[in-house]
Amino acid sequence: MSRRMTLVVSCALAFLAIGGGLFFLREHRCRHYYRRLLRTALMRPYSPGADVEFRWRMSGSGTTKDGARFDDSEYESTDCVPVSVIYFTFPSSDTAVERVDGEIRSARTILSKDTNAQTNAAERIVLFTHASAKYEVLHRTDNRLLLIESPSISHALEYEKRLFDGATEMK
Repeated sequence: MSRRMTLVVSCALAFLAIGGGLFFLREHRCRHYYRRLLRTALMRPYSPGADVEFRWRMSGSGTTKDGARFDDSEYESTDCVPVSVIYFTFPSSDTAVERVDGEIRSARTILSKDTNAQTNAAERIVLFTHASAKYEVLHRTDNRLLLIESPSISHALEYEKRLFDGATEMK
């Protein structure tokens, strides 16, 4: 390789290295994004810490085909993981049980199923759905259902913990 070609290649590599470094050092809209990215790249387990916040993005409400009212809020953590929180109120507890049974049938994996005395829920179920590739945490009490879903199980469980501890802040 000629001296000139070596110089051109060296300059191109230096430019790419500086540009890549600036890309990673720039301000990201999710201030904990790079920490999560680095831990994932190093194949280390990652769980959102106390410094990770869940910021409100949007919300909506309506009625489902089976007559249930729902209120949906979408959040994004400060490490760029979406979390959806949906409250359903069904016409009867039988309808709520049918909905939970439908979620269980469509789940790829059921990670946990129990009653939760802390939240007074008749049922608490944690599952992974194959179709949407998301983790879901369900709490059913009588005719009400709380659904927390996220592509990250740690974020869904952290949001649930903060919700029932009263520590979830809407930013």
